[in-house]
Amino acid sequence: MTRSNLVLVVDDEPGLASLYGVWLQDQYEVRCETGGESALSAIEDGVDAIMLDRQMPDCSGDEVLQRLRTAGNTCPVALVTAAKPDDAAFALPFDDYLIKPVERDELVSSAERLLALSRYDAASRRCLRLSVKLALVDSVAPALEETRDELYATLRAEFADALSEAEAPVTELPLHWTLSDALDSTVAPPESERER
Repeated sequence: MTRSNLVLVVDDEPGLASLYGVWLQDQYEVRCETGGESALSAIEDGVDAIMLDRQMPDCSGDEVLQRLRTAGNTCPVALVTAAKPDDAAFALPFDDYLIKPVERDELVSSAERLLALSRYDAASRRCLRLSVKLALVDSVAPALEETRDELYATLRAEFADALSEAEAPVTELPLHWTLSDALDSTVAPPESERER
């Protein structure tokens, strides 16, 4: 099998980085790094997708991701972390978010989704990124408490804008959030907002 796509796995636990690498190596070329600074150096070598831990001592995954985007790097990134998404996480420009412990199939599926993003225009990619965030809001709603409704409304509005600009037909987009939820959300508020 030809493995043409390079996936960078970054986790400060070497055993976990190696395990993720083993899970992905049948389908992709894999490089593993155990720190944020070394990851930033490795990204310059032409990486197609990144599986990135958020909590690392030398340079956090959040910082790595921000530095990448500030430098204009659009490489798709999945945050793979034990940290449940908080308000700060929702501001990050990630393409997928996996909460540890992660199963093999979940990691491989995420890598497949990340690598598929290259087929889409910027607005469609934005739709996909926002669909991940909308699904996360639903999955961690109790942890967000007071900010949940505001965050949900903001993401819904951004999703509707991106959807109107997307070149790919919405039915072709592999949305995390179900398509019916995505379409309904552009016109209807979530249950908690309707009760007010």
